Amino acid sequence: MFLIYKKSVLLLSICFLFSCFPEQIEKNLQGNDSELVIIENITILNSRSVTIQDLSYGENSQQTFDIYLPDERSSNTTKVIVLIHGGSWISGDKSAMEDLIPILQNANPHHAIVNMNYVLSNDNTHAFPNQFYNISTLLDELCTRSTEFQINPEFALIGRSAGGHLALMYDSVYDELDRVKMVCTLSGPTDFTNSFYTDKPNFESLFDKLVDVDAYPPNQNLVRKLSPALRVNWDTSPTIIFHGKEDNIVPVANAKKLKRKLKKKDIPKRLFRFDGEGHGNWSEETMEFVDLKLNRFIANHFSI
Repeated sequence: MFLIYKKSVLLLSICFLFSCFPEQIEKNLQGNDSELVIIENITILNSRSVTIQDLSYGENSQQTFDIYLPDERSSNTTKVIVLIHGGSWISGDKSAMEDLIPILQNANPHHAIVNMNYVLSNDNTHAFPNQFYNISTLLDELCTRSTEFQINPEFALIGRSAGGHLALMYDSVYDELDRVKMVCTLSGPTDFTNSFYTDKPNFESLFDKLVDVDAYPPNQNLVRKLSPALRVNWDTSPTIIFHGKEDNIVPVANAKKLKRKLKKKDIPKRLFRFDGEGHGNWSEETMEFVDLKLNRFIANHFSI
């Protein structure tokens, strides 16, 4: 009789627990957005494709990312494409890269996509090297959560304008664990020693505002040190370059210089230059060509 009573109590307890659980979830959702993310991760990430936005990867409120996870993902095969926006290192937002996401998803259905923000430079925060460290911190976060997200922590970086510079620099200089396997730059600056920059009367003052000189050894030529074309080495990843010939923000000579440096190190590379195109806002025809060549390069150098 006692045994029957214990079983009855246990059964009632279980029923009570499950009857209360939806109510508790509702309270959690109303009171704490982070718990919403946790619950979504538990209930959704094991099955279908999912998008999770504005996840944090650091203490600064600007350190956020969106992640787009595909169907049938696997920790063994689902590599990650990371998008890095432009904005002269002082402005911009990940929303500016959203136009690339459906194109990349359609052509690369087995890859995850991450769209990142980073801490923008201002009077109190320098761009360099902090923004390179932001990329590293994001990749650390993705590696830590690779089982949860069911991703393979190997990465391709796609950067636009200043984001292209950050992607190139991170790959050649800061990727000590060799987690980056491919880079794409869309109009990214690569050589600040070019007279296009150095001849500008305010170049030095603007450059100094971006750089935390205390983070680098003394007596360094930081203009060269922060030029990714001059930092290409044997560990630099396969790189694809797109640039408008009429770009008046970043000279097309930067793209050609990067290609020559990659060729010298025998790094797989492609360079495409576009007549009549400036810095961003490329024509629909040009963007269709970019999409085609970029996705083919991904297939050749960042496949499963």
